[in-house]
Amino acid sequence: MLRHLRALIALTLALGIASSGQAQNNTGRQIRVMTLYDLSQTLTPTYCALGVTKVGTALISAAASNTITSAGTPFAEVAVGDELQISSATASPTFYLVGVEAKASSASITGAYRNPSTHATSAMTFTNATFQYRTLTCGTGNENGIIPVNYGPFSIQVTTERFAAGSISWHIQCRTSTGAPWTQISPALVIPASTATYDSITAVSSYSVATASPFSECRVGLFLAADAGVQAVSVTASMRNQ
Repeated sequence: MLRHLRALIALTLALGIASSGQAQNNTGRQIRVMTLYDLSQTLTPTYCALGVTKVGTALISAAASNTITSAGTPFAEVAVGDELQISSATASPTFYLVGVEAKASSASITGAYRNPSTHATSAMTFTNATFQYRTLTCGTGNENGIIPVNYGPFSIQVTTERFAAGSISWHIQCRTSTGAPWTQISPALVIPASTATYDSITAVSSYSVATASPFSECRVGLFLAADAGVQAVSVTASMRNQ
């Protein structure tokens, strides 16, 4: 049985963010790394990242539903786990950030959408809306899931907004340059330990990891340690000195 993890991973590159407990103003930019993704990986971590933004080729609609359809075939290159950024001047709200939960055809998909105010799963209503999309790539290799943090102190927050049962295992790795060895920054490894370890999420919760060490790239590894239902996880990384 496939257990689903709805995960949103976002990277915020910010000037003047809190570091080592010092609160400062957030004036940076945000890079979403995963959006409402249904994770199926078990036993070993997968590292994921969304690619460049592309423009949808046809208008799309949804009628008080999570089913999104089109008279064209704009979802030909869209797959489960990808992100949609939907805009409609006549809808309320006018913007939807959606993860692709299922794909019926090149003209019909099921979208995972959570109300940004209540964090509750919500249906969508819009007609002839435009959209952009980003393709998610995941893997277990050394070069998968790279997040360009571009040096400087940063913090990463992992928040479980919805939790069914079981557990989610996760860790954070960073490196000083492309091709350099990865360093696990959370959970912390004490020298001479080198074997990867993981934190475990077993309930609705929020964790924050901060470091002042300069890194060029980071990545978040996630896997299902137990198969027991639907989870919704958000991850945000905040940077300064960009």
